[in-house]
Amino acid sequence: MTAPTPPTICLAGKNQIAVDALLYMIKRGWKNRLLICPNRTDDGTSRWQPSLIRFARELGIEVVTLDTVQEMENLIFLSLEFDRIVRPEAFKSDRLYNIHFSALPAYKGMYTSALPILHGAQLSGVTLHEIDPGIDTGPIIDQTVFDLPET
Repeated sequence: MTAPTPPTICLAGKNQIAVDALLYMIKRGWKNRLLICPNRTDDGTSRWQPSLIRFARELGIEVVTLDTVQEMENLIFLSLEFDRIVRPEAFKSDRLYNIHFSALPAYKGMYTSALPILHGAQLSGVTLHEIDPGIDTGPIIDQTVFDLPET
């Protein structure tokens, strides 16, 4: 009996969070299973935020397109500030996840780290959820909620 093939992991997104996730996974020995799918605006140059493409290339991680990963079976897809709406029906894999910067179900969509502050909310959070056909509507896997300081 042979062991199952471990999944390929695709980190899709940008900025420090995606770079930190990449470094975390490499540190844990998953380098040979990693791919990255960068945002369209990532040109490989780090500016006020680090470039995921730059780090991936320096570390020998393959850079792929969304079309490529959609065709992959045995894939774990993790969205970390990814700039495109992920349509699960376009993927052969059903292991699609998003880290979202609000305490869902509040503040779906974009700019969610600023919206609670702009709306005077007392709480905010970060949510890991499955990606489903809606926008930030998939089942919640885990969530951290925290107080926002008074202004």
